[in-house]
Amino acid sequence: MDTPPAVLGIDLGTSQVKALLCARDGTVLGRGAAGYQVQLPRSGWAEADPEQWWRAVRTAVREALGPAPAEVTGDPARAEVTGGPARAEVTGGPARAEVTGLAAVGQMHGLILLSERSGVLRPPIIWLDRRADAEVADYQRLPADLRARLGNAPSAGMAGPHSALRWIRSSARPLWLRRPCVRCPMP
Repeated sequence: MDTPPAVLGIDLGTSQVKALLCARDGTVLGRGAAGYQVQLPRSGWAEADPEQWWRAVRTAVREALGPAPAEVTGDPARAEVTGGPARAEVTGGPARAEVTGLAAVGQMHGLILLSERSGVLRPPIIWLDRRADAEVADYQRLPADLRARLGNAPSAGMAGPHSALRWIRSSARPLWLRRPCVRCPMP
């Protein structure tokens, strides 16, 4: 049996990840989803656990891809099933496909601080976070013509220089001094 080519889509959301397996023509071959908790360590703070993200991605992708087919050995009339549960033609379930493309999207406004050696330095600050309200207020005090040239006004949960990243610089100085690599939760 030919294995059809497919694209696997992964969407890392605020509280769950979704996976979708689609054929080239857009036919949905499988779906998966897995949730995780938003961490609220203090009033106005919202953080995430990247390990929960990773576990949820693995769960959702496995669900979208479906169970591996069983391997049938021996006499077909008295088949022994090895390698997993027997799999017959199943309607409505995930179809087998070869993943030939990957599309990944996720939360845009968040802040992950990484080091070269030790990985994630602190729980990522996600877009729901409001700890950088004072930094956003500083931006609002800039001259109107400068704000117009800068474009979009930041919000407290954004990773930009007038919000969460600026909060890290002033409120978590030891992390700032480590010169972390800064990433957003989206790939």
